[in-house]
Amino acid sequence: MKSILLTIFTALTVSNTAQADHARYREFNGGFANFSTSSNPKDRASYPGFSYLRGLRTVDFPLYVDVQAGFAFPTIVTAKTSVGLQYKDLRVSAGARPWPLSVGAQIEYGNEKFSVLYSFEYWELHELKSRPERDPAYFMTIGIRWERNTLFL
Repeated sequence: MKSILLTIFTALTVSNTAQADHARYREFNGGFANFSTSSNPKDRASYPGFSYLRGLRTVDFPLYVDVQAGFAFPTIVTAKTSVGLQYKDLRVSAGARPWPLSVGAQIEYGNEKFSVLYSFEYWELHELKSRPERDPAYFMTIGIRWERNTLFL
């Protein structure tokens, strides 16, 4: 049953992707992460971080899919996939990262040439089963996104 659903989903995605608009972009964001620094669940601290990413947005109005990958501090590399809704210059999405494993939401305002975004994500999700007393950590970022050909980076 799973393979049938996966085949149908893939076929729909491929057929819709041929009709959809694509936009390549670059993104820079910074923020802070709140996570445990020891085995004590109450021991939490906030640390700064930032990332530089390249991405591809596929839009089949009003739905869109973002796929991005790049460099980050302190995790060195990062990637994210998100799915969302677009209305004029406002985009709202939910996404997931494989490393660090996280899920969260993102709000973006602007056009394809330049936009501002805010994200909030929970991570350290892999430790919740082994340590249920621990609250998931989170990170929040504010960033800018621009079309690949408009700035030097």
